[in-house]
Amino acid sequence: MECVICGKGCERVEGFNFCTKCGVELIDDEREGELGRRLQEVTAAREALEKQRAEGQIGDAAYCPIASTLAKDSQQGEAELEAIEQKRKRLRAEWVYKMLDNAEQMLGQGNLESASAAAQKVIQFDPTNTATHMTMARILNSQGRLEDAIWAARYAQGLDPSNIQIEEYVGQLELLYQGKPQTGVKQLFA
Repeated sequence: MECVICGKGCERVEGFNFCTKCGVELIDDEREGELGRRLQEVTAAREALEKQRAEGQIGDAAYCPIASTLAKDSQQGEAELEAIEQKRKRLRAEWVYKMLDNAEQMLGQGNLESASAAAQKVIQFDPTNTATHMTMARILNSQGRLEDAIWAARYAQGLDPSNIQIEEYVGQLELLYQGKPQTGVKQLFA
């Protein structure tokens, strides 16, 4: 089994379905592979059946029940694969939320290095997560790295250009950078 977050291969252990590195629930990739192979077989069988029908080697009486069974097999396999993919997406989203929440808590406690490390992990995993870039901007601002904070906030703005709060935060950081005092910069997105 392979972790959907860190990619670590984990041995199958009865009753234990979590990555030993990052703690995320594991997905049964053997079942996924088995379903993929089965769908390929069903597709090949359907193509062969269609060819036999087109060549007149099989009549409607024999074709219809076989085609129906193959269609059901295909639908079941596709539905199960879709369920696995949805679970993968849910696990990834939960991990991102958990890590982002950890970064926010560490930022609130003033543990800026740990907050930065947690936010950077999320950015590496999901570089399009606007909230993480804004958290990173707040961390960088708290570290006194104003230019980097502006860059991170602008990056978030590029991901979500219609977000007024991001636009305001970027403006406040820029004013701070220009030496104009601003109140409430650190409170925005808190």
